[in-house]
Amino acid sequence: LALAYHARRNREEAHRAETEFWRRCAVNLELRLAQGALELQGLADESDANSNADGEGARPEDPAPSENELQQLREQVAQSEKQVAELTAQLRQVQRRVEEGAALSEEVRQRACSQALRFLTRRSSSPTQTFVASLPRLDAQTLRWVRDRIDVHSRERDLGIAAWPA
Repeated sequence: LALAYHARRNREEAHRAETEFWRRCAVNLELRLAQGALELQGLADESDANSNADGEGARPEDPAPSENELQQLREQVAQSEKQVAELTAQLRQVQRRVEEGAALSEEVRQRACSQALRFLTRRSSSPTQTFVASLPRLDAQTLRWVRDRIDVHSRERDLGIAAWPA
């Protein structure tokens, strides 16, 4: 459950980072478009000045963004970059926590395996004692299966003994 939670959280962090990246790209493109429009308007103004001297008037189709709008776009870009940096740092922290959790999980699994191995290879325990000691850790379905196997084994043994002439 913890691994699934961490995996989901990692996906969400990656999604946020990617969304922020694309948002930043869109703002950068808007900024470049606005700067291009300003350059075109500057060229158009020069052309208009030349055209007005000739008596023709030309108007640009789209109004160019003002310096104020460009400043807002620049601020949005800076803010987006700051958010991306924060999200990237958070993503690294989450990945580090997941790696630490995985390492701890592996360590606990290794300890449990070595403990089970020591328990099973103790010389003071017979197989019966080991089996009886493990019963409390088994679920009801497994216990029923074990009981059925013991019953089958007992019946086979009784039939085998009865089948041999004395």
